[in-house]
Amino acid sequence: MSHLDMFSARDLEDLCQETSSRLKITPVVVEKDYWTCWVLDRLFSDSLVRGQIMFKGGTTLSKVFGLIERFSEDIDMILNWDMLKGQLGPMEAQRSKTKQDKFNKRSVAASREYLKEEFHGSVRRALGETVQTEIPYDDPDVIEITYPRSFEDPYLRPKIRLEIGPLARWGPNGQFTITPYVAEAFPALFSNPRITVRAINDEWTFWEKATILHQEAHRPSGKAQPGRYSRHYYDLMRMAISVKRQNYLERIDLLEEVVYFKKKYYPCAWASYDSAKPGSMKLVPVRERVKDLKLDYQQMKTMIFGEVPEFDSLMEILQDLEDSINRDPR
Repeated sequence: MSHLDMFSARDLEDLCQETSSRLKITPVVVEKDYWTCWVLDRLFSDSLVRGQIMFKGGTTLSKVFGLIERFSEDIDMILNWDMLKGQLGPMEAQRSKTKQDKFNKRSVAASREYLKEEFHGSVRRALGETVQTEIPYDDPDVIEITYPRSFEDPYLRPKIRLEIGPLARWGPNGQFTITPYVAEAFPALFSNPRITVRAINDEWTFWEKATILHQEAHRPSGKAQPGRYSRHYYDLMRMAISVKRQNYLERIDLLEEVVYFKKKYYPCAWASYDSAKPGSMKLVPVRERVKDLKLDYQQMKTMIFGEVPEFDSLMEILQDLEDSINRDPR
């Protein structure tokens, strides 16, 4: 049994309320963080599941590396390519553009089939009956996890989304520990609140975020930006003002790897990936995007705890980071 499985529903509700008061984080975020950590604990403690997945994305920046003060509500995972290798062959093989496009489509289809027929069952067994799981019919790369909840928020989804994909780099990574907010606030209540996970290193995530912003800076005027994208701008801003800024900037080799990977597995005609390099990197949105992005950021503010930077300040920091990259800091 997980060391987080020790509270009745009423006790957990009270604990979330008390943690909210102590840490100045809304109760709904505290509660969802608890269940997010609970899910990660179950998955990475399971001998069958843990070898198939790697933790990545925004949640690692907050829970693993402590770089952002934003609650990232979804769990991004990379599916171990070995699960599909026998069917599809090596991931990194050289292919023509046409063959690569076919390979990418086959990979997505095979991953979805594996997720539906095998992996979902393993996850359901690892999590047990405390929560309910399903793969949405309109989102076949996701396992939605419904947990017992006591609080609600209009911006926060009432489910944990386990987003899993095969076409992601099983790149620089390590073993780390995370702790739920309730244990940070009341450590004496837990004998061992630290949860061990395997996650992609933050240096890789920095350049993944940077290339997302670069792509968005080149998005055609008639093509709407997806919702909730202001999180990427906030995350990169926080990384830009961290003590690791110079470390990130010195790893231009990782930028080159990220660009190569995206061009090969996530080609986008308008993303201008060839210009995602020192001298021509773009992080700041074009003027016509600012209004909608600012509104999206205002809506996301409930997810940020601690100091909430003003949107204009966020843009100034990103402009400074863009200038630094374009001076080639190596």
